[in-house]
Amino acid sequence: MGVIAANPASPASVRDEAARPPAPGHGEFIVENVRGQPTITRQRACTPLKLIAPRSGRNYASVFVGSYGGGLVGGDQIDLQMTLHPNTTCFASTQASTKVYRNTIDRPARQRLHASVADDALLILAPDPLTCFADASYEQTQRFDLAPRGNLLLVDWLTSGRHQRGERWAFTRYLSRNDVYVDGEHLLADALLLDPADGPIDAPFRLGKHECTATVALIGPMLATIAERLRDAVDAEPMQSDTLLEAASPIKSGVVWRLLATTTEAVQRRLRQRLAPLTDLLNDDPWRRKW
Repeated sequence: MGVIAANPASPASVRDEAARPPAPGHGEFIVENVRGQPTITRQRACTPLKLIAPRSGRNYASVFVGSYGGGLVGGDQIDLQMTLHPNTTCFASTQASTKVYRNTIDRPARQRLHASVADDALLILAPDPLTCFADASYEQTQRFDLAPRGNLLLVDWLTSGRHQRGERWAFTRYLSRNDVYVDGEHLLADALLLDPADGPIDAPFRLGKHECTATVALIGPMLATIAERLRDAVDAEPMQSDTLLEAASPIKSGVVWRLLATTTEAVQRRLRQRLAPLTDLLNDDPWRRKW
């Protein structure tokens, strides 16, 4: 008689999987529509990752991502899975600026994120900026899989470091890559590598005197009007100033907006200004207590 294999989707195996603790640095959360309210129905994380999900009572769920110790050290590996079911909205941010402490290039701090966004769902991923200390090495990869009517607002930004302590672009290596797929089509592949091996990061034809850089992507039908107005507003700006540079590039189903400024506050103010129409979409201002 042959051996009958256990059904991997059986209730017992599901319970076992739910009871099994995640690996260090791993976490996940799932947002579903429960009685018309976006609700986090599953959430778990293992140190050094922590997730805080306050009950907002609003028409979107909120998740704040952080780490024990206030930052990332060499060898830390964060792996986060986000899943948004149809007709849900989630605002995901951080408690404060993510700090990457001094480490070695052979043991960088790493963060990996994979988000799945269903039809008529909206993920707003808007953390505070990342700050790398001197001699820090950091790698980040983020993948977003959107259904045909899925929606994404992504803010990915970086400061020069603790410039008031004389640390300007003094990290060892920084790598960030964002990939967005819509209905399986690779819509956006955006990567930034900052490595002193390629020359001084603060050289005049690299980041120079600037202290903050940001990349913002708005993709999906729910954000189409906001993306079009943002692109038109950036295109209509007069000659860029020495303190703030910005450019908006149209892509299929949205826009990619890039900023470079001599202060983090200048980027913060411009983000708040350009993204203000989101308050009408959400019927709330999620940045009121942050930015």
